[in-house]
This record gives sequence, structure tokens and C-alpha cells, in this order.
Amino acid sequence: MKAKTQKGIEPVFNKSAYREVMGEKLKEFRENRGLSAYRVAKDGGISIGQVNIVESGNTNYTINVFLGYIKGCDLYVQFSGVLREIEKTEKAP
Repeated sequence: MKAKTQKGIEPVFNKSAYREVMGEKLKEFRENRGLSAYRVAKDGGISIGQVNIVESGNTNYTINVFLGYIKGCDLYVQFSGVLREIEKTEKAP
């Protein structure tokens, strides 16, 4: 679902910037948990190079690499936007 402004114009979505910020946050999280890149790679079934790609945010990567990273860090993903849509549906008369 694409977000629309009041005038019906789609807002600009800078994927590269989001990927870089997300990579920085994931690296910070990994380091705060005391996890090495090697450990994340091993536990997630991905290479150390792929861990670095996710954390740098400079390159597109596959969903499988992202899910491997998440598994390696023992994280889970919550889709709050989806939850808001479900809540709207449940509250409708």
C-alpha cells in the first residue's frame, strides 16, 4: 500500500537513505548485544560479507540475506503498519 498526500501525490521514498539508516541501527544493535559479525553470519547461514552489506546499507541485498541477518541476531520483525490496518478493520462498524 502506497502512502498518499492530501493532494494525491506520492511522497518521495529514498530507499538508499532508509537502507543506510537501517544498516547503522542493525550494526549498533548487534554490537550492543556483543555479537560478532562472524557469529551473526554463522547463526544466520549467511557470509560475513553479507553481514557487512546489510550493515553498510550501500548495496541492495535479497530478502533471504536480510532474514539470515535477523536470524543470526536472534531478532524478530514487527510490521506496525499492518497492525494499524488490522485495527482499523476491526473497529469498522
